[in-house]
Amino acid sequence: MRRAVALCRTANDAARVQGAWEAQRASSWTLTILLPPEAGTDVISSMSAPGITVSTVEGPLIPEALRLAAESDVAWLLREGRAPETGSLAAIEQWLSQRPADVLYGDSVDEGGVLTTRPRFGRIRMLSTGAIGDSLVISGALAQEIIAQGAPTEWHAAVMALIDSAQTVDHIPVVLDSGRGDPPLSTAERAAILSPHDPAAILSGDGRHILPGAPISQESVSIVIPSIGTAASFGEDDRPALLPCLESILARDTALLREIIVVAGPRMPQHVIDSARDIAGDLLVVVDIDGEFSFSASCNLGAAHATASHILFLNDDVEVVTDDWLALMMRMALRPRVGAVGARLLFPDGRIQHCGITVRPDTCEPNHLYYRAAPDTVTDPSASACSEYLAVTGACLLVSREDFESVGGFSLRLPLNYNDVDLCLKLKAAGLVSVSCNPVTLLHRESTSRVPALTEDEKGAMQLWRGEVQDDPYWYAWS
Repeated sequence: MRRAVALCRTANDAARVQGAWEAQRASSWTLTILLPPEAGTDVISSMSAPGITVSTVEGPLIPEALRLAAESDVAWLLREGRAPETGSLAAIEQWLSQRPADVLYGDSVDEGGVLTTRPRFGRIRMLSTGAIGDSLVISGALAQEIIAQGAPTEWHAAVMALIDSAQTVDHIPVVLDSGRGDPPLSTAERAAILSPHDPAAILSGDGRHILPGAPISQESVSIVIPSIGTAASFGEDDRPALLPCLESILARDTALLREIIVVAGPRMPQHVIDSARDIAGDLLVVVDIDGEFSFSASCNLGAAHATASHILFLNDDVEVVTDDWLALMMRMALRPRVGAVGARLLFPDGRIQHCGITVRPDTCEPNHLYYRAAPDTVTDPSASACSEYLAVTGACLLVSREDFESVGGFSLRLPLNYNDVDLCLKLKAAGLVSVSCNPVTLLHRESTSRVPALTEDEKGAMQLWRGEVQDDPYWYAWS
């Protein structure tokens, strides 16, 4: 049996669901509409139709919805205020015939016609944002398992329980539902629901973000900064970008910091090194490198001198904003199967420079998601939360020394461009995921060590990863 279960608050909600359902031509499905008693018994008699059942439920509707789902082979649960979108049931049927999963979710349209497009499933993103949709298609077996554990009484708690127990979660790239949305939960409310499922998750210092992670024990960080001492503009003054970079690092929590390794190119002025020593003292290690500037070669050389468990590669034109940035990124790096960890980078004018990298599947062209967008104009919660991506920028990239060495470090054939994406895809091929920890913010002046021209090797490098980039979570960036 395949059944849709619609949770309705009012008779109008129920009527809208019924109308939308009748347009589906759902011969192999039944619909059950659940209402609170105050909706009125006359609603039940007025809505009787073949394949449609209307029931009133004392107390929370979720336990009854899960009970009905457990009696079905497959059940589609629609949250209060939501109705099936035209053609959605056919899309669900087609998907199930090709890729059955424990949980399916899709895209949505609100009352004003605004589309919410969702990425492919990522557990870290789900834990950090709580956003997966307003309707779920679940297997009856999964519903039985949740009931045996003790059925939740609230939508968000039920979603977390279902996701936590599911073996497979898939995104259907079509609009499944439309209608009224409830106000989002506060961060504290989401954290309370999340706690049983990820006890190590913490709130950010400002209380605005949930950060999944793992406890820190004996880990430490070596920061590697390639630099030639180039000056950057600071209002009316020009100053070597490296110096405010170092000042910003040391003005924040340094408990995890083992050393700062500056890989100095041949054009590095001695006075910049002297000033850097004045700022960083004994933490500073200077390693000289000859030849034409290569970000990859500089990073690999710096990594070879690193003594900490983890290496953070950092551009010299980056300045740290978030106080506990190293600890937050480290906690993420310690999660199982996490490879590279990035952060949100903003331009000096406040627009987004980086919150994760997507790769176009047909051309294999990497691009930064929401590049140059004002943060307050981006409705996707991933832009300010922790989320899985195909890659993160090398301008701020944390990785364990063991993982970095196991994939051969940065590719020397990519001296300036795409080396970070290539590294992340090597980690992906090894079974690790890249995560952008976007509650951590840095300022990126993007003024040094940057040459926009691509070499022939760089132009063709991404084609080698064609098979790995077809499952970009943010598929809709290219649709």
